[in-house]
Amino acid sequence: MTAKRGADDPTTDDELDGTTLADRRTFIKGVGATAATLATTGAASAQETTTADGPEWTMGRDGLAWSSDYVQNGYIEENDLVRARHRMEWGADDDALTAYEDDSGEKAMLPGYVPREDTENVVTLRADKFDFPAGREFPRGEQYDEDGDGDADTDVSALDATHWSTTDATTGTVSVSDADLDVEKALTVSSSSVAGGETVTASFSDFSLSDAAEKRYLQFVVNVEALTSGATVEVAVLDDDGDEKVVSASPGADTSTDSVFAAATGSGFVLQQRLADLSTNANGDGSFDSLDSVEVRISEADATVTFTALDVERKSRWTFGSYLDAEDTDSESREKRYEPGPGNFTVTGLDTLGDVLGAESAVIHDVTQPFRYTLADSTLDYMYRFVEASDYPGYDYVFEQRGKLKVPTAIDLTHSGLTFMDEVAVPPGRYKSVWTLAGVEDTEFADMDEDSKVYHGGAYDSEGKDAELRSSVTADTVFAYGADLLVTSDNMDAATSEGGMGGGGAAPSENGGNGMWIFGGLFAGIAAFVAAIRKGWA
Repeated sequence: MTAKRGADDPTTDDELDGTTLADRRTFIKGVGATAATLATTGAASAQETTTADGPEWTMGRDGLAWSSDYVQNGYIEENDLVRARHRMEWGADDDALTAYEDDSGEKAMLPGYVPREDTENVVTLRADKFDFPAGREFPRGEQYDEDGDGDADTDVSALDATHWSTTDATTGTVSVSDADLDVEKALTVSSSSVAGGETVTASFSDFSLSDAAEKRYLQFVVNVEALTSGATVEVAVLDDDGDEKVVSASPGADTSTDSVFAAATGSGFVLQQRLADLSTNANGDGSFDSLDSVEVRISEADATVTFTALDVERKSRWTFGSYLDAEDTDSESREKRYEPGPGNFTVTGLDTLGDVLGAESAVIHDVTQPFRYTLADSTLDYMYRFVEASDYPGYDYVFEQRGKLKVPTAIDLTHSGLTFMDEVAVPPGRYKSVWTLAGVEDTEFADMDEDSKVYHGGAYDSEGKDAELRSSVTADTVFAYGADLLVTSDNMDAATSEGGMGGGGAAPSENGGNGMWIFGGLFAGIAAFVAAIRKGWA
């Protein structure tokens, strides 16, 4: 198939031979139209301009200064990438946010980075998705004989249903079961047929602690899956003679009260209250001086709750990261999250989690974040070269760049809203041509169908703008990207040496190009006319 030529492609001797006077006039007219078009619309609207004969291509990304404005780094933007799990052993910095588990169960890395231009609060989490050892270790130091061999060598966990007992009412019943969620252990307490005036109870008493009882925190993460009108769910910590500390959930309750953890259904409710700060229900001697049992009570109507973390032994709170409040204002401040939710919440990074939630053995499920898949980080084909720009006065080279990129797919990755973008990092008149082509996994750049390429000249109309090249991108599709930029020798040095920065060149004119490009287009047209005279046209 014959390749489409751009407005600046050279005209060959064979094409000029045998032309008529009308052809010559048409050509001369075309030269003027071309110069006028270039002067008003900029070069990127031209079609493919790869030089047919030129220097060899340099293969690979090495040798380029990717921080330079002259090195185009097109990217696929994703606002909400969901990684099914993040193992804290992978790390907690921004580089670790590119890690995921591939379909063979191995750690893999996404080709790109998490952008922070719009906000620093880039990581979205949910409390019930934290799978951390401390959330299931209570009561510490207690073991039981799980397999019946006479040896108590299995750790007791309050999130194992086997350790709970139940007390039903006249009509109402309660059940305790192990829940099948993303986290390693979760416990569901659910009632049925609870009538007005009735209370059903689930109890856990495989522990006893008498030291500094009121300094301990009642801590849990819970999903409230059902909360019938009129129902009340209480979580109580009792001492050895019946004195108790109680927190509760009921429809429409005042959640600003320390002792209320929920007023409706939802996921990821967090409660962390020091027992000393809760009032004591004096059912014994009135002195709350030990920890001997935990009860979950459902009264008046039915409810279902599932705990993904539960503890009453710690003397400090879990820290669910921190975020920037009132971001980019004079009132900006960093705030820690202790009782986030229900539902999703944001943090600036996983490195803000406390030592407990950020423990190396912890796993966080369904981590949501923005992401950019870039040409620079892609592992697919890339090549570039500098071709002498003899037809463009004021410039020394056409910097031709060709690359491939794609968005990886995996069971543990959920993609949405993918858009192909690029930054207009230099004046628009510098762009001789920019194009993309989809579905080119096994196609060499030289073999790509010119008629199928999509040219994006109209998107490169303002320096500093983010140009949208494709509004709908499918993951796992390989895209080719081509860009030809007019550069000077100094620009070439900046593009091929680490630390080369800055766009340089003339400022864009009102019509979207720059002065140098306008004159370059005119001189290119004049040069073509002179060449025609030399061929015998005049």
